[in-house]
Formats: sequence, structure tokens, C-alpha cells
Amino acid sequence: MKIALKEWAAVIRALERGRQIFLLRKGGLAETKRGFELAHPEFVFYPTWEHQQRAQLQPAYQPWFDETAPTDETSVHVTAGARAAEIIEAPPDPSAWEAVRDRHVWSDDYIRMRYDYRPDLPLRIVLLRVFRLPKAEEIPYDRRYGGCRSWVELYDDVEIVKALPVLDEGVFMRERSALLEGLGLQAKT
Repeated sequence: MKIALKEWAAVIRALERGRQIFLLRKGGLAETKRGFELAHPEFVFYPTWEHQQRAQLQPAYQPWFDETAPTDETSVHVTAGARAAEIIEAPPDPSAWEAVRDRHVWSDDYIRMRYDYRPDLPLRIVLLRVFRLPKAEEIPYDRRYGGCRSWVELYDDVEIVKALPVLDEGVFMRERSALLEGLGLQAKT
């Protein structure tokens, strides 16, 4: 797999541990005028620290900010990937997220900031079936992986054949239903 979605390292940790099953996306500065598009339904996560701030995580998850900080600026470790299960438009009112605070790691201020950034673009919930790699793959850093864009194409393949799902199907579906119902969105069964 050479396709990677850039995401905060602390959020990747939450996904790998089954702590949350989704991402929020509008798009980076280098995205199209329509914002984030799911250009690739399956991908690995490329951990990033750009724009990641401790205060944008709930207090219980702020230690992950330091724990996931890079120790070597010349490479990154790819530990997980995902398949997009569904994309749903987020509720129009950011206060809806207060009811599901226990289903994600972001602070209330961060959620509001996502709504306020580029209000002309819809905020999307990308539900993910996350898989964990049997061992971390070290990827040499390349400046072309930088910048405010969601997707990067890696020079080297990351082997995903032996990757295992973080949550089984039943647990994922229960988490999905609880999230959508908590947000006031109709959960499909």
C-alpha cells in the first residue's frame, strides 16, 4: 500500500486502540475547492505533528501528545491503516458533539474550530474500519510528504496483508450506532 492519509499521531493512537472509529475532515489548504474528498477508500495512516496541539485533545488524552512525538526527524513509523466504511455530513451544530465526548479524543474547542474553519465547506465524519500492522513500518521522511494536504503517495509499499482489524464487525457496528444516535443522526442498521 502506497497511499497514506495524513493524521495527527495522537489520533492515530486513538484509532489503533479502538478509542474512536472516525475522523473529521474538511480538507487541507492543498485540497480542491470542494474540500476533502475520499480519493482512496483504503489507506495507511501517515502520522503527522503539523498543527497538532496538546490543548486540542481532551485532558485524558493529552499525554499522547508527548508519547507520540517523533524521536527521529528522518523517518516516521506507520503502524495502522483503514478502510473507509462510510462518510456522513456532521450535524450543523457543534454542540451536538458534547453528547459523544466519550467517543473521541478532541477537545470541545477543537470541534468548534473544525466547524469555524472554512464554513463554506461541509464537515464530514469519515467512519473507518481500522487495522493494525503486525509491526511498524519505518518510512524515510521526504519533504514532499509535508504541507497541508490530506493524501500522500509513499515511495515505498507498506505491507498490509497481515494487518488485523482493531474492532470486530459487531463492536464496530455498536460503536457506529452509538455515535450516530448520540449526534442526533439516524443510524442505519
